[in-house]
Amino acid sequence: MRRGFGAALFLSALVLCAAFAQAPAKIDIRPESGIIGQDIFQIDIRNLQSDAPYRIDVEYGGLSIYGNAERSDKDGQISFALSSTTGDAPGQYWLRLRQADAQLASAPFTLRAGDSKLDRLAARMDLRPRKLPAGRTLQIALSGAEAFASLSAQITSAEGLLLDSLQARADADGSASLHYLSPATMPPGDYSVTLFAEGQPLAQENFRLDRGESRPRRAAVQPPSGEQGSRHEVALSGFEPQQPFSLHIIAPDGHEAFRDTGRTGSDGRYALTLASNIDDAPGRYTLEVRASTDGELLAESAIDVLPAAPADRARARIEPYSAPIGSQHQLTVRGLGSGEPVTVSLVTGGETILSSEQVADRAGILQMPLQLAADAPPGEYRIRIGRQAGNEPSLRLQAHAAASSADTQLQQDGQLQSGSAHIDFSGQAGQLSLITVQSRDFNPIITIVDSNGLALASNDDSRGQIAARIGPFALPRNGTYRLEISGKALTMPQGAVDGAFTARIEQVAAQPIHDSETQAFQLSSASPSQHYRLQAAAGERLTFSVTGDEQLDSQLAFIAPDGSEYAFDDDGGAGLNPELRRVVIERAGDYILSLTAYQPPASGSGQLEILREPARSLGAEPVPVQLDDKQERDLLTFAAQAGESLLLHLHKHSGNVEDLYVRATVAGMEVMAYSTMGLPRQLSLAFVMPMSGQVALELEKFGYDDGVALELALSRVD
Repeated sequence: MRRGFGAALFLSALVLCAAFAQAPAKIDIRPESGIIGQDIFQIDIRNLQSDAPYRIDVEYGGLSIYGNAERSDKDGQISFALSSTTGDAPGQYWLRLRQADAQLASAPFTLRAGDSKLDRLAARMDLRPRKLPAGRTLQIALSGAEAFASLSAQITSAEGLLLDSLQARADADGSASLHYLSPATMPPGDYSVTLFAEGQPLAQENFRLDRGESRPRRAAVQPPSGEQGSRHEVALSGFEPQQPFSLHIIAPDGHEAFRDTGRTGSDGRYALTLASNIDDAPGRYTLEVRASTDGELLAESAIDVLPAAPADRARARIEPYSAPIGSQHQLTVRGLGSGEPVTVSLVTGGETILSSEQVADRAGILQMPLQLAADAPPGEYRIRIGRQAGNEPSLRLQAHAAASSADTQLQQDGQLQSGSAHIDFSGQAGQLSLITVQSRDFNPIITIVDSNGLALASNDDSRGQIAARIGPFALPRNGTYRLEISGKALTMPQGAVDGAFTARIEQVAAQPIHDSETQAFQLSSASPSQHYRLQAAAGERLTFSVTGDEQLDSQLAFIAPDGSEYAFDDDGGAGLNPELRRVVIERAGDYILSLTAYQPPASGSGQLEILREPARSLGAEPVPVQLDDKQERDLLTFAAQAGESLLLHLHKHSGNVEDLYVRATVAGMEVMAYSTMGLPRQLSLAFVMPMSGQVALELEKFGYDDGVALELALSRVD
């Protein structure tokens, strides 16, 4: 009789044998390593209590894939044989002995792939360094994988607890490089890295954390104080190389006045310029630098905003303060006299390049659009407000070079050589790049690779078309990048050997969105797209609706942090307007919403409405879920502990679905999956948590013109 062990390993009949009981418990596994489908492991556990209950678990990659209650014999022993089948995964497994939730002993054993495909690939993983202090970065290098394979690395503790998961894509040579920044609070000890390709394990290596102090992190502000409208230089130092972070400015009254994200350079430094607004309240503002992953405070400093010189009440503001050449800015001057005439001048390099006579309205407010000529030089401009009496406010305007073929390689033509080609380009941390490659000769496949050879983003087909598209994608650091291009033949599945292509690498700007709001937009031949940036939390639901001119046909694309298209719509709203309704966020991060004319250079204006609904929690009380062709997916969250037995209850109120897929994940690792053709009125799904953490429960329907109204509840079984 054989009992299931995960999806492929099996336990043979239990064989009792005699041994003397003594403490502590001991596990012997012979042999320590074997070939999948051939070798049999003999498991002997001794030094146990006589005729006592125990639990045996087998873990792989931090996941419990088998658990069973066993009872020792009168001599305090448990023995059995363990065999495998050809479907088992290679790597290191752990057999653990527990009693009353306390682990008594554990022992490893290894399965080798033999003459399998993975073995022939000779996949190899190197960790550098293998010993490091907490708070430092572990480099993970892989070679020997399949070309362009989707990779993930799992970081686990010696007890098998999953701590983190990293994702990457192999390059054309089957190599990849990942970086794991260990938290400064991570305790010393032994840890493992298990690497997976397309969900299949490739290799596992160990590393050790020693006690050590992280470099002191600093956020220096110069000058530390200034009048309203002043500029401040912020310099971060002492951070880990390529460390992502979020930057927050907290106003004196406690509200968040500003937020941005970035990534330090290879030297652990980062620099940026901030400017207060003329109408910001005077007082002490707090600058906070936080970890992007968990919000941990890494460094902080203070900025004192002083009242502007009180010659009179006139004050000015320009939005946006920094933008590409040719962008439109809005100048607002307040505190003028009713109907007061003023002169608005734009000065650069000591030369006045624009002068305009304007008149304030009856309330003493002047508003005017301001746009630099397309051939204006990049740099800093000063806006001066000339008056006959009273103070004369002035502002700074930072204009940087617009995207051009010189610096973004727009419309660069190329030819595959021996099936591949590449384009090198430079970028800055946080820069948004929109990359497309088209060809009439082959189906393009593109990958962005950084200077360390790490694959950052990839794409094959975009929106059902053979053109490949990435982004807008935020470049993680300053430096040089490579766009690697390969392809498949249009008529055969083999790789394309040659063929012409056109690549476009365009730098774009995005307007930040923090809450539910309505944005006015204007599309034109000069600006056929508008982009918006927003931070979204796991489980959050977002709705985007466009109301545009009758003649304007527009599209909406919602872009994930990795540059892939998360959701897209053309005419889902009224008329020719697009609508994305209740888009469910699987993983937290910075997302980009792109509004684009269907056929540039079409032009028009309208309103974009953004509605944000917070993540919903699942518990004992029923939670309603509606799935239809407008919302095919939903996501709920809950916290659970390793070893908990859970029951997910589904109650169908109305409708039905062709197929329903239910999936629970922790940190991207699947802990439960269920699929059904049609759905009964009542359904309960039982599963045991293999690890502790925040669980994301996803529900997705498949099929057209169907829908279902459900209620979900969760119960915990003792």
